[in-house]
Amino acid sequence: MHFNDLIWHGLKVRAIVRILPMLVLPKIDYLGFMKKTITLFFILLTIPFYSQWVEQVSGVTEPLNDVYCIAQEVVVVVGNAGTILKTTDGGAHWNQKMSGTTRDLIKVQFVNANTGFALGANGSVLKTIDGGENWFAVNNGGDTNFYNCGLSSVSENVIYICSDYWIKKSTDGGANFEYVNFPLDQNIENLQFLDEQIGYASGPNTLWKTMNGGTTWTLITSAYSIGAFFFLDADTGFIYTMSNGIYKTTDGGATFLYVGYSEGQVQDLFALNENVIWEINGIFLLCGCPPAYCVTKTDIMASPQNQQITNCDVGGELDVELNAIHFASDTKGYMVGYASYTGTMGPAVVIGAIYKNTTGTMLDVSKAATNDAVIIYPNPASDQIIVSFTEQVNQPFSVEITNCLGEKVFSKSYQSESAATIEVASFSKGIYFVIIVRQEKRLVQKVVIE
Repeated sequence: MHFNDLIWHGLKVRAIVRILPMLVLPKIDYLGFMKKTITLFFILLTIPFYSQWVEQVSGVTEPLNDVYCIAQEVVVVVGNAGTILKTTDGGAHWNQKMSGTTRDLIKVQFVNANTGFALGANGSVLKTIDGGENWFAVNNGGDTNFYNCGLSSVSENVIYICSDYWIKKSTDGGANFEYVNFPLDQNIENLQFLDEQIGYASGPNTLWKTMNGGTTWTLITSAYSIGAFFFLDADTGFIYTMSNGIYKTTDGGATFLYVGYSEGQVQDLFALNENVIWEINGIFLLCGCPPAYCVTKTDIMASPQNQQITNCDVGGELDVELNAIHFASDTKGYMVGYASYTGTMGPAVVIGAIYKNTTGTMLDVSKAATNDAVIIYPNPASDQIIVSFTEQVNQPFSVEITNCLGEKVFSKSYQSESAATIEVASFSKGIYFVIIVRQEKRLVQKVVIE
């Protein structure tokens, strides 16, 4: 890939530009190179950014694990090695705060503009009473790892935390924690309380509900393999099932209605109202390829062709792992994770990734007029699909198709064709992932076979 080709790869160039001042470039006209690079950078600013997710400058290299919007312009992020970041200007500047720990921080929540809690590895529980400016440790009475469960802050006084096999509750702002009753044979994977009494918890294949602060629990469903879930209130919520996708309840779990299929495994789920759901999806394939992380917006009230929009190319040329998503309003939200690049175009790039959306909308990257866009049609298909490129240049590429279980059902390399026709009549009905590799770039698109 020539340097001029980077015009079409804005995120990678921005990452390189950020670290250029730190490089030592012997026998190179550094000022001249910088002038050309800066010129290129401003050219990039004129290119449409189709995804509506704009990269922020985090200033850290640690992976970022969770984000919470206190207000539209005030946001707190936590990450590995005790990393805490805060912005008060909507992401224009991110300031690192002292956490007092080097342990990884996994979850963060605020109950109001001043009081918040963070949960981390080996029993770490942190608290702030000044909006995230200063943090101090509270003692939960143990050192159990919290990687597999979470935090649910109800008020300044009531906090629930959980690990694999137990839930603890504090009613005095974290000064003291007590065990909460829970079925002993259940491995707890997720936890959310709506108030001091009503809460939900999930196991590998179950969803439980309490109406009395955890004293007793009722099994809501064991019909699905439950992943992430999110409730707006005591009655309205969404659950992700690993086999079928997203379901919705409006009666506290008494009944569930199907919303739509989700690509891959949902890492995080968030909704601001009963019609719009945001997901972070991790597509883990068995082909030996790196996992693809996507962000999906589902709008139940939108037209059928626009009800679900997915972007698997947020990071551009960077390899991105997305961990959490949170919105302050219908139009302002943030995602966090980890982005890296190790290739031939410049030095390695490693950053704690933050992306911001200021419109509440998202265009499908596959519909954007990019230089290397792939078109797959018809979709849905029954007899055959055609994979073609909007740039009609004959270049080697490969196509691999996997089913929802990650099992490879098709694989072929093409040397000089500008398109590929693939027979799919023998495929079972269902959803498949088409992985195209061309010019060292990997694209994943969903195809429905009917």
